[in-house]
Amino acid sequence: QTEVYQSISTTNEVEDRYANNEVARRALFGPLSMVIKCIGFDDTYSLIKKETRRHCISWIATPLALLGIVLFIRNVAMNLNLIENAMTWHWGEMFILTFLAIQSLASALFFFFFTRSLFFLDYYEAWSECARLAENYSKEKKEEGENGENEGEKKEHRDTEIGLNQSRFPVHNRGRIIWVLLSFLFFVGSSVLCSVKYALNHGHNLSPNQSATEPLLDNLYAFEPLTSVWAAILTAAALSAYGILNGILIETIVAFNRDLSDSSKSSSLSSQIDSFAIRHQSILGFARLFSDRMKHFASVMAVSGIVANFSAMFLSLCFKQEIETIAHICVILWTLIAIGSMASILLMPAKVQSKLNHTCEILVADKQIWKGEITIAQRAQMMIYMRKNTDTTVSIFKCLKLTPWVANGIMLVPPLIGLTLYIIKTFA
Repeated sequence: QTEVYQSISTTNEVEDRYANNEVARRALFGPLSMVIKCIGFDDTYSLIKKETRRHCISWIATPLALLGIVLFIRNVAMNLNLIENAMTWHWGEMFILTFLAIQSLASALFFFFFTRSLFFLDYYEAWSECARLAENYSKEKKEEGENGENEGEKKEHRDTEIGLNQSRFPVHNRGRIIWVLLSFLFFVGSSVLCSVKYALNHGHNLSPNQSATEPLLDNLYAFEPLTSVWAAILTAAALSAYGILNGILIETIVAFNRDLSDSSKSSSLSSQIDSFAIRHQSILGFARLFSDRMKHFASVMAVSGIVANFSAMFLSLCFKQEIETIAHICVILWTLIAIGSMASILLMPAKVQSKLNHTCEILVADKQIWKGEITIAQRAQMMIYMRKNTDTTVSIFKCLKLTPWVANGIMLVPPLIGLTLYIIKTFA
């Protein structure tokens, strides 16, 4: 397996950076990198950037991406115009479709801007620095561990270290692969079923006492199924990429905390505090880079997920006796999509904060560094100070910072709103 900090070199500095960008995307996303390249919003070689205008692909990539963005904006506007007759099936359904359309637009902008600015390369380089420092620590620990060992113990120690190094930063583990596949299954399946429902019922709701939904097939000139599937693949890819980037950051912090805890338990933290301080500063910079660039995407996806979630709950509570099987399956898929997207957007950044706070807890609990030399205590105190004063949180519209308490609280909002709407409709 290629080491995460490996890069390639070319004679031209610009070409070298763009070649490294391809290496970074393959290392981060694996097979998903091909989906990102083919999804239609890869603006790595952009007409907007002077250094890439000479590439022939830029004359295709940028116009195609802008055309797709315009199409998704039109889709959002069209759905907004169809929202009417409050507290009806039509109202709840169009709320879901509108905010899922907003998610697809946000996903398109996610890939368009991040590929154009080479954000994935910046992320990869920050991760590479953390991995390099972790590798140096492992080598130092290995060299210290070999002192006084016999040959059999050395071989066993080397085998253990090899296994630790190979699994220290797993990029494509089984959990991530399952998450990506489920994302694509739910989003694409929901889009296909929704299109089939409209086609079978000629754009009308399944409940006879509700107003008719204007057929989306007519509004998009019979391209609605293709547009819907394209949007579904795009949103699933964006959420999967967001989840992978969060997962890598979390695993990097967990590996650091594990080394820090092991050093504290072996009473060697005082002698290694400088090494850990350098690694800690690198991780804080890594987390800050991620949070700064993801706040707009996370804000839009979180709010749209909340609206889609309580709208789906409203439909499932109020109309469960009036709809047929295919519409009921659509509602279930919409609910799973909304809950899954909210969990990914909210809980994973909150987990990052929890892991960063655990670093401070390990330092505070180590009595040896606070009872020893003053310079060591000052170094540990500086690490805690840097953690408290470095903004690494993803914020929702610059109002709510996604800490564990806030994220869990937001997850409770859609059920409360959905239940409130159900009560209002039942007793009104």
